[in-house]
Amino acid sequence: MTVYVTQEPKPSYKNDWVPDLSSALEYGKIKFIFEADYNTTSSPSNSMRKAEYVLQSFDPENDYILFVPGRGEYPGMITSFVIKGLSMDQGFDYINILVYDRRIGEDGNRHRSGGVYIPKRWPLEEESYNV
Repeated sequence: MTVYVTQEPKPSYKNDWVPDLSSALEYGKIKFIFEADYNTTSSPSNSMRKAEYVLQSFDPENDYILFVPGRGEYPGMITSFVIKGLSMDQGFDYINILVYDRRIGEDGNRHRSGGVYIPKRWPLEEESYNV
Protein backbone atom coordinates (compact mmCIF):
# COMPACT_ATOMS: atom_id res chain seq x y z
CA MET A 1 0.00 0.00 0.00
CA THR A 2 1.18 3.48 -0.88
CA VAL A 3 0.02 6.94 0.13
CA TYR A 4 0.64 9.27 -2.80
CA VAL A 5 1.03 12.80 -1.41
CA THR A 6 0.37 15.55 -3.94
CA GLN A 7 3.38 17.62 -2.87
CA GLU A 8 6.03 17.25 -0.21
CA PRO A 9 5.23 19.64 2.65
CA LYS A 10 7.56 22.45 3.58
CA PRO A 11 7.25 25.17 6.22
CA SER A 12 4.70 27.87 5.48
CA TYR A 13 6.13 31.26 4.58
CA LYS A 14 3.94 32.73 7.36
CA ASN A 15 5.23 30.42 10.10
CA ASP A 16 7.13 27.18 10.53
CA TRP A 17 4.06 24.92 10.48
CA VAL A 18 4.32 21.77 8.36
CA PRO A 19 1.53 19.18 8.11
CA ASP A 20 2.27 16.08 10.18
CA LEU A 21 1.91 13.07 7.88
CA SER A 22 2.78 10.46 10.50
CA SER A 23 -0.79 9.15 10.90
CA ALA A 24 -0.97 8.62 7.11
CA LEU A 25 1.73 5.94 7.45
CA GLU A 26 -0.97 3.65 8.83
CA TYR A 27 -2.25 3.39 5.24
CA GLY A 28 1.05 2.76 3.46
CA LYS A 29 4.46 4.14 2.66
CA ILE A 30 4.60 7.81 1.67
CA LYS A 31 5.47 8.69 -1.92
CA PHE A 32 5.52 12.33 -3.00
CA ILE A 33 4.19 13.14 -6.47
CA PHE A 34 5.98 16.50 -6.47
CA GLU A 35 8.98 17.49 -4.36
CA ALA A 36 8.68 20.45 -1.97
CA ASP A 37 10.26 22.99 -4.33
CA TYR A 38 8.80 21.65 -7.59
CA ASN A 39 6.94 24.42 -9.44
CA THR A 40 3.92 22.81 -11.08
CA THR A 41 2.88 26.04 -12.81
CA SER A 42 6.13 26.69 -14.73
CA SER A 43 5.43 23.87 -17.18
CA PRO A 44 2.04 22.21 -16.76
CA SER A 45 2.75 19.60 -19.45
CA ASN A 46 5.98 18.52 -17.71
CA SER A 47 4.10 18.44 -14.41
CA MET A 48 1.44 16.17 -15.96
CA ARG A 49 4.14 13.82 -17.29
CA LYS A 50 5.85 13.74 -13.90
CA ALA A 51 2.57 12.91 -12.12
CA GLU A 52 1.79 10.21 -14.71
CA TYR A 53 5.22 8.67 -14.14
CA VAL A 54 4.91 8.69 -10.34
CA LEU A 55 1.33 7.34 -10.44
CA GLN A 56 1.97 4.61 -13.01
CA SER A 57 1.79 1.94 -10.28
CA PHE A 58 -1.27 3.46 -8.55
CA ASP A 59 -3.62 0.72 -7.33
CA PRO A 60 -7.12 2.10 -6.58
CA GLU A 61 -7.93 -0.87 -4.32
CA ASN A 62 -4.96 -0.47 -1.98
CA ASP A 63 -3.43 2.99 -2.45
CA TYR A 64 -4.45 6.44 -1.23
CA ILE A 65 -4.16 10.01 -2.46
CA LEU A 66 -3.43 12.69 0.12
CA PHE A 67 -3.99 16.29 -0.95
CA VAL A 68 -1.58 18.40 1.12
CA PRO A 69 -3.08 21.58 2.57
CA GLY A 70 -1.37 24.89 2.05
CA ARG A 71 0.57 24.01 -1.12
CA GLY A 72 -1.73 25.71 -3.62
CA GLU A 73 -4.27 24.12 -5.87
CA TYR A 74 -2.09 23.12 -8.84
CA PRO A 75 -0.46 19.93 -7.46
CA GLY A 76 -3.91 18.66 -6.47
CA MET A 77 -5.50 19.64 -9.78
CA ILE A 78 -2.76 17.96 -11.81
CA THR A 79 -2.99 14.84 -9.65
CA SER A 80 -6.78 14.78 -10.13
CA PHE A 81 -6.45 15.09 -13.92
CA VAL A 82 -3.95 12.24 -14.05
CA ILE A 83 -6.03 10.02 -11.75
CA LYS A 84 -9.13 10.60 -13.91
CA GLY A 85 -7.13 9.66 -17.01
CA LEU A 86 -5.86 6.50 -15.32
CA SER A 87 -9.41 5.62 -14.26
CA MET A 88 -10.60 5.90 -17.85
CA ASP A 89 -7.70 3.75 -19.13
CA GLN A 90 -7.91 1.12 -16.36
CA GLY A 91 -11.64 1.15 -15.65
CA PHE A 92 -11.75 2.01 -11.96
CA ASP A 93 -14.56 4.24 -10.72
CA TYR A 94 -13.29 5.41 -7.32
CA ILE A 95 -10.11 6.21 -5.44
CA ASN A 96 -9.20 6.16 -1.78
CA ILE A 97 -8.21 9.49 -0.30
CA LEU A 98 -7.00 10.52 3.14
CA VAL A 99 -8.50 13.59 4.77
CA TYR A 100 -7.23 15.27 7.89
CA ASP A 101 -9.57 15.27 10.86
CA ARG A 102 -8.54 18.00 13.31
CA ARG A 103 -9.32 17.21 16.88
CA ILE A 104 -11.43 19.54 18.98
CA GLY A 105 -9.45 20.81 21.95
CA GLU A 106 -10.61 21.47 25.48
CA ASP A 107 -11.31 25.06 24.44
CA GLY A 108 -13.91 23.84 21.91
CA ASN A 109 -11.84 24.89 18.87
CA ARG A 110 -10.25 22.72 16.21
CA HIS A 111 -6.46 22.60 16.31
CA ARG A 112 -3.88 21.69 13.66
CA SER A 113 -2.00 19.41 16.01
CA GLY A 114 -3.51 16.26 17.39
CA GLY A 115 -5.54 15.27 14.34
CA VAL A 116 -5.33 12.16 12.23
CA TYR A 117 -5.79 11.20 8.59
CA ILE A 118 -8.88 9.14 7.93
CA PRO A 119 -9.76 7.20 4.76
CA LYS A 120 -12.60 8.12 2.44
CA ARG A 121 -13.70 6.54 -0.82
CA TRP A 122 -14.03 9.16 -3.56
CA PRO A 123 -16.29 8.19 -6.50
CA LEU A 124 -15.16 9.09 -10.02
CA GLU A 125 -18.07 7.92 -12.13
CA GLU A 126 -20.64 10.40 -13.45
CA GLU A 127 -23.63 8.65 -11.85
CA SER A 128 -22.24 9.41 -8.42
CA TYR A 129 -22.57 13.17 -8.85
CA ASN A 130 -25.77 15.06 -8.17
CA VAL A 131 -25.43 17.84 -10.71
